[in-house]
Amino acid sequence: MNNRRQQIPNEIERWISEQEADEQAVYRQLWVETGELPTPAQDITDDELNEAYAAVSSVLFEDGNHNKLKNRNPGQIAGRISRLTYWAAAAMVTIAVSLGYIFFITGTVDVNAANGEQISYVFSDGSSVDLNSGSSISFRRSFSSSERHVTLYGEAFFEIEGDSRPFIVETHNAVVRARGTSFNVRSRSDHAEDETSVVLSDGEIEFFPRARPDNSVFLKPGQLSKLRELSERPTDPEEATVERFLAWRKGGLFFNDQPLELIFSEIERRFDARIEANPQSIKDQRFSVLYSSPESAERILRDICEENMLTMNVIGENRFEIF
Repeated sequence: MNNRRQQIPNEIERWISEQEADEQAVYRQLWVETGELPTPAQDITDDELNEAYAAVSSVLFEDGNHNKLKNRNPGQIAGRISRLTYWAAAAMVTIAVSLGYIFFITGTVDVNAANGEQISYVFSDGSSVDLNSGSSISFRRSFSSSERHVTLYGEAFFEIEGDSRPFIVETHNAVVRARGTSFNVRSRSDHAEDETSVVLSDGEIEFFPRARPDNSVFLKPGQLSKLRELSERPTDPEEATVERFLAWRKGGLFFNDQPLELIFSEIERRFDARIEANPQSIKDQRFSVLYSSPESAERILRDICEENMLTMNVIGENRFEIF
């Protein structure tokens, strides 16, 4: 890349300097990566400029997403900087979308693992997360100067880089506070017996209810703690076989004395499957499951049915009937 392409025009630089501090570096990097943008005719009209702005906005933002660029008035911007400069800025934003930089604009990053998928993600600080099927995390694109905060729904394994800022994982009912450590968090809220459970692999973590940060417990490696929906304090840390709780990372499955309804829900997420159980009372039966390596949904369900004297029919691709 030559120097001409790396140089940012003064008017563009002024526009960038007016943006949020954590966005400025992104815009500058976009300019460097894409080079000088082609310019429109000098006689571009205000109507054309506004039309271009509307087009960019419709690509970037959904209705009701009230963030900075969505709320700006194109005429006000055009009056503050030249039409040519604004066109270039809008083009930079459009390029950002094509390069996958959209999360820098909207302010929040959402990472989702769909049913039947497991994905990994590396944060800006070098920490990483593995997301189980049907799970998601949400966080600000730039961690604050005081903490690194992530909201989790589902199940995830975190490996946290050491930092003076605590790494905080928040679920629907609990909070995990850590620094340099690795741990597994499971938290769902679609079943009466769902809970937030934490298993620590390495380091130390603090675990407490969202509404009662004073009621915390501290875990050491190899320990497990749980928090039920209406509990005011997590269970006392107990010894756990960490490898079992991490079996999902290798395609396995582990449940200890859980209702079949909860187990069936996990199998549906893991394999993007559909399980119909009749009568419904079947789902109340409790069962323990351990598969240390990958197995098919059909094989797992046949084993469960055999142990519980149930019958299973395959009624379609990844669709099962149990009675």
